[in-house]
Amino acid sequence: MSAPNQITAIHTLRRQIPNFGDAEYRAHLQEVYRVTSCKQLTYTQAAGLIADLAKMAPKTSFKAKGESAARVSGQYARALQALWIAAWNLGVVEKRDDRALLAFVERQTGLSHTRFLHDAADASKAIEGLKAWIARTAELAWPTSRSTIDRKRAVIEAQAAIMRRKLPTFSPQSFGALQGYGGNLDAYDEPTLDRLSSDIGRMIRRDKESAKRRAA
Repeated sequence: MSAPNQITAIHTLRRQIPNFGDAEYRAHLQEVYRVTSCKQLTYTQAAGLIADLAKMAPKTSFKAKGESAARVSGQYARALQALWIAAWNLGVVEKRDDRALLAFVERQTGLSHTRFLHDAADASKAIEGLKAWIARTAELAWPTSRSTIDRKRAVIEAQAAIMRRKLPTFSPQSFGALQGYGGNLDAYDEPTLDRLSSDIGRMIRRDKESAKRRAA
C-alpha cells in the first residue's frame, strides 16, 4: 500500500495545483486509479500519482514535503520500484525502502541516483539486473510478453511455489478468495493482484524471520 511519506507528498502537491480542488482531485483518483483515497493506492501507483501531480504543479513552487535524495525519481523510477516491490514480496530483498533500491542501482550502474538514469543502456543494467536477481533467487520465469498483468501473475505464481514448500496445498486463487478478492484469479485486475501479492509477501517474510530466529 502507499507509504505515509507518499501520502504527505500527494496532498502537498495537489494543494499547489491551480484550479485543482478536492472535487477535481477525487475525480482524478476515481478516473485513473478507480479508488476514492490515495491510501488505497499501491506503493507503485502512489509513486505514479506523485509524478503526475508534480507535472501539473507550477515548476517554480514545487517542493514536495519529504522529498529528498533518498527518494527514487526519474523516468525509470516506476519500473524499478515495481520490480523492487516484487523482490520484497518474494523475500529476495530485506528492505523495501528507496534507499536500498538506490544502493542496488548504484552497484549496477555506478550512478548514485535513479534521476541520473538517462541512457537506456544504464537503465537496462539496473532493470535487467534486478529481474535476473529475482528470477535466480525466487526461481521465477518472467513472461515473454510485455504485459504488466502477466508479470504480476508470474510473481504470484513464484510466491505460491515458495509457500508450497511449507504448505503443499497452498493455492493463490483459494487464498485470494478467502481474502475477499474473488475466486477467479484470471479476473483480478492489477490493483487486486498487487494486494494479493502483498498479502502473500507478508507470509513469506514472516516465515523467513521465523526461520532466522530458529537458526540463531
